[in-house]
Amino acid sequence: MPLGEHDHDAHGKTATPGTNLARALDVMSRRLETLFPDARHESCRNPAAPVSESVAADGAGSMPSRADGRPDGQGLTVALTPRKRFTDLILARMTRQACEELVEEQRHAERLRQHGLLPRHRVLLSGVPGTGKTTLAEAFATELGLPFCKVLYHRVIGEQLADTIARLWRVFDEVRQCPCVLFFDEFETLAKERGDRTDETGLQRAVSTLLTQIDDVPWSVVLIAATNHLELMDSAAWRRFQLRLDLPKPSFEHVCEWLTRLGAELPLPARYSPERLAEHLRNPSWGELEEFTMGVRRRYVLAGTEARVEDILEERVQQYNTRFVSAY
Repeated sequence: MPLGEHDHDAHGKTATPGTNLARALDVMSRRLETLFPDARHESCRNPAAPVSESVAADGAGSMPSRADGRPDGQGLTVALTPRKRFTDLILARMTRQACEELVEEQRHAERLRQHGLLPRHRVLLSGVPGTGKTTLAEAFATELGLPFCKVLYHRVIGEQLADTIARLWRVFDEVRQCPCVLFFDEFETLAKERGDRTDETGLQRAVSTLLTQIDDVPWSVVLIAATNHLELMDSAAWRRFQLRLDLPKPSFEHVCEWLTRLGAELPLPARYSPERLAEHLRNPSWGELEEFTMGVRRRYVLAGTEARVEDILEERVQQYNTRFVSAY
């Protein structure tokens, strides 16, 4: 029978209504865990989890991410739904092999642990803008079936150094509770060389805190950092990463391979074969190349039955090569 307002429990102690409620909830929780032992961890590993299930928030009472991926409240990260896979990317053979090996280690972590080993889980991506660093980080999340959580610097970095350090602690404390891919873009912003005398804000003093947190990240959290300026990073931060990949701009062969994929979707005329089209595109980055092909596909779809691929390509090539010309 339930205890009344002044009843006693099995130990003879007076039980209040609040005590009764807490006891009942605790019993129910233990029964549910017995019936569904994996339920607590399922949402962390589910790659199809909605974006609103952000795994990092700025303190108690903050709002989760919204369905459109935009953070509410004081969130320090935003959880995005990863869509890219390794097969969607054109990577150098050694780069692809290194990425696949890390994914394999994560998938077979228990086997490694049985032999006293741990999977690698800290990755540094470097390269000029537009070389696919964010896209590759997203592909890691897809291949691992983990949420893709991007750190929001405009909320982490505060006017006071103490605020920045405290928020860094919150980011890492939250992600430890649930496996994910934690992505730091423009990592040199936080991991700046501590000997740099030009930084008068004192932000460089947060590097020690950052390094401590990186060391303490569990292997189930894959930390990926991207930088456009490797030379600005603190050398101690650079050494923390177990896999360091440099992502260059695409070679002529890679551009041709990318455009061959476009030819599989659209009937490319002989005048604009992948090789000839690649010659018209002057040393593009991956970002520029993707935007070019997306532009061609948009115009093709909107033109409908009157679409002439040759005319569309000629127009898009001309726009590409004059994209930095003044409009005045």
